[in-house]
Amino acid sequence: MIGKNVYKEGFAPHATDKQVSRVARGVLPVFALVAVYFVLRGGTTIVAVAIFASSLLTQLLPSLLFSLKKKPFGNKHAAFAGILAGGAVLAYMMTTSSNLGTLFPAAPVVFKSLNTGLVALATNALVFVIVALVTPRTTPRAAIAQPA
Repeated sequence: MIGKNVYKEGFAPHATDKQVSRVARGVLPVFALVAVYFVLRGGTTIVAVAIFASSLLTQLLPSLLFSLKKKPFGNKHAAFAGILAGGAVLAYMMTTSSNLGTLFPAAPVVFKSLNTGLVALATNALVFVIVALVTPRTTPRAAIAQPA
């Protein structure tokens, strides 16, 4: 799934099946090591993984909302960069067991109590907009194939 949907569709559309298979086989041990890490950390990790997964799922929201407009804003590069940035914020917060209170101890209580998923979502949206503004819009293949 990672090899075909992420690598081939996002990075190398002309990749052969052999290349996609090689990428998929390379990514699998990384996911296995992450799973082993979470298992060895203890029982509370399952809850943390569930929260992380739901927060990661919300990273799709900016891409979805920007694509619903009559004239969609952004492109696949902006969507991927935003999701990657939001996921990185979530991964950092989870692996370091930090939150806004530990990162900004002098901040107001209202700020320190914000969910880190919202911070990641805001990061995602900001990166999405920046990348969408600096990269050219791509024309859908269906529009190219139709005669004028």
